[in-house]
Amino acid sequence: MTVRKSSPKAPSARKKTARKSTATRRPKTAVSRPNHLKALGVYGFEDQELAILTALVTCDPLLLIGRSGTGKTYLLNSLSEALHLEHRH
Repeated sequence: MTVRKSSPKAPSARKKTARKSTATRRPKTAVSRPNHLKALGVYGFEDQELAILTALVTCDPLLLIGRSGTGKTYLLNSLSEALHLEHRH
């Protein structure tokens, strides 16, 4: 039995490729997020926007928990005004 060792390529023969920095690369599974709340003047709920809009479409209740002054009531007032709905809070 004969064992062959493959000779590694010389460093000068290797193809050098420039790598992009991770900050400028886009993830391969990038999902576009809706920006409907910004159109209403509501900011700061970008991460929760999909859940908020889903609750509106499916008529499911939504519990917003957060610190005082984060805009929970403003979000409710803006959505109800835009959709011509009445609300109780």
